[in-house]
Amino acid sequence: MHYNIAERLRKTLSNMGYPVESSQFDAHSTIEISFTNIPSLYFSVIDDRLWLWSALDWMDSSTFTSWGAELWEELQAALCWVVTGQPVLGQGSEGYELKALVDDHCFDEESRLEELLEGFYVLCVRLSDRFSQSR
Repeated sequence: MHYNIAERLRKTLSNMGYPVESSQFDAHSTIEISFTNIPSLYFSVIDDRLWLWSALDWMDSSTFTSWGAELWEELQAALCWVVTGQPVLGQGSEGYELKALVDDHCFDEESRLEELLEGFYVLCVRLSDRFSQSR
């Protein structure tokens, strides 16, 4: 990895209007971005690859039973700067997670990480708004 994810993320968040103190996170641990309207977004480095993910604490097996086709369609939308162009839905240690393997080219230009964060955030909001009430 030829970039400091903590520094890039700090700069991106500041550009987006969310100033972050330099001591708030580092590149050696999972970085959490908290929101009031959706579960937190996380950045984790695993095997020298960067993942952006969120725990979907509102989702359970009944969500699939009731909304499987609609949920699948929502997840088909392209998401920029993600390997394969789409995030994946998977089972995590504490429930379902939406995960995106970040394309290395995301760091070639400063605005790309902002595009990725915005797109992933909007998708998480859309999923929560549409499907969390089904429980």
